[in-house]
Amino acid sequence: MSKKYLAGTEVYWDDKEFVEAFLLTHGVDKKGFDFFQKVQGGLELHLEGNKLIRCYKYFEGEKELDAELVDLPISSWEEHKVFFLEKSNKGLHKLGGTVPEGLTLPAHEKLKTPFQYLGTIDCADKYFRWLPMPKFHIIYPVYECNSGVFLDYANPNEPKIIEPITFDPSWYEAGMEKIDATFVETRLATSERWNPEKFENSSQLLCGVPLWLQAPEIPRNPLTGKAMKFVCTIASDSEIKVANYESNRDYIRDNYLIFADMGNLYVFFDPETKIAHVQIQF
Repeated sequence: MSKKYLAGTEVYWDDKEFVEAFLLTHGVDKKGFDFFQKVQGGLELHLEGNKLIRCYKYFEGEKELDAELVDLPISSWEEHKVFFLEKSNKGLHKLGGTVPEGLTLPAHEKLKTPFQYLGTIDCADKYFRWLPMPKFHIIYPVYECNSGVFLDYANPNEPKIIEPITFDPSWYEAGMEKIDATFVETRLATSERWNPEKFENSSQLLCGVPLWLQAPEIPRNPLTGKAMKFVCTIASDSEIKVANYESNRDYIRDNYLIFADMGNLYVFFDPETKIAHVQIQF
């Protein structure tokens, strides 16, 4: 009998499609499991092949039986390493800053507000070498209420929307199409060391495995149907100011990086098809 670990606790064991995506996305090594026990909860799986003999849930210091004798859709999955992006003047990565030279932000006829450039992952970093490009520019229509956007990064400097966007028109006010927000640049470096204080105030951003604010929403590639791979979380951060707030103050309320009601942005990517998915939870 083997033992494996999962980050998080919300698994719908009777939904095989969900279980497969969860195993592929939330499998962690023991160190990652220990981290998740402290911040959200984790699952310890006792397995024989693809048969789940017993699953124990660890939550708020308590251990309880969560499931037993379940046939899993797969028998193996990656045990992801939990790591972080933390603020550092010497970091390879960044949040904010001006739009990189050559990067074209996409547009869409149904989009009422424009995309904002949010930052760049430098794929020379060993943790991100699986991304098939030199630099991964993260973009999102921050001031639009939508359920997530799929983007084609076949040309990393010209990402294109490939799926419809859903809207909540109550978020839109006249003039918001004029928003041109640029966030103050903040450098980030990768680290495997968890700092509870930095994590709590958004100075550490979780990578490796997502920590959801609501129920898990693991995106599937619209071209292949496969679960996509998690890249990183970007959290709302009152320290990352809007650099050109004065010219945008008629259209945006908060003078800092914020996703909906102090939510998180979750970034996923499929390296085979070069499709990204970005979505908010709050």
